Amino acid sequence: MKLKGSHHYNSLKKKFNLLLNQENKITFSEIIEIMISKEEKKCKNVRISFSLNNKKIKNILKITCSLPNSIIVNNIKKKIVVLKEGLKEEEINFLKNEKMIELMEFSELSKIINEKKWNFSKIISHTDNEKKIKILEKFLGQKNIYPNKKNKFLTENVLEKVKKIKEGEREIKSDKDGNINCLIGKTSFSKEQLEENYIFLYKKIISLRPNGQKGIFLKKKTISTNNEPGLKF
Repeated sequence: MKLKGSHHYNSLKKKFNLLLNQENKITFSEIIEIMISKEEKKCKNVRISFSLNNKKIKNILKITCSLPNSIIVNNIKKKIVVLKEGLKEEEINFLKNEKMIELMEFSELSKIINEKKWNFSKIISHTDNEKKIKILEKFLGQKNIYPNKKNKFLTENVLEKVKKIKEGEREIKSDKDGNINCLIGKTSFSKEQLEENYIFLYKKIISLRPNGQKGIFLKKKTISTNNEPGLKF
């Protein structure tokens, strides 16, 4: 069954088909020009999906990065917990005004985790708490929530980490089928900004290629706005 898209998607698809060359191909630059045209009035998220040759990839591939042109995050569905221990009073007062942050003491966090009632996406902790939070690793490690120096959520500069998350720092990782879905910007961005973000992400994903892997690594790329079907380019 052929997937039907919205009126917006069908409009993009029609313009997309008009640009296809004799080899049935279209460039990223050409399709971006359509997406950010003045005719497309509503601001939408622009996403890229990379499909990897997962038959040759045994493990989940992941990397943390920030895009050259930041995407300000204001609508995080789940809050990020920041431990109060190790923070200065002025840092705590500053974080109280951040809607995406929930400040907690370690005892409060431990109780929530033991009762399995947590509803947060990440935990940021000062390095002073490294030994104290070790007990939580068995509960949070597999859920990719446990803060450590490797994922940089255990840090000496908590405010800087919060700032990076607000500016769009994200963990890019493949799913079990070898797909990587990334937000590269909004239709309000300029063509140059979207191109720069795309090239940056493309290089990051190519760098994830396992050592010694031969053959095709990246099978295809598609671009979409919001939750609409992707257009191959």
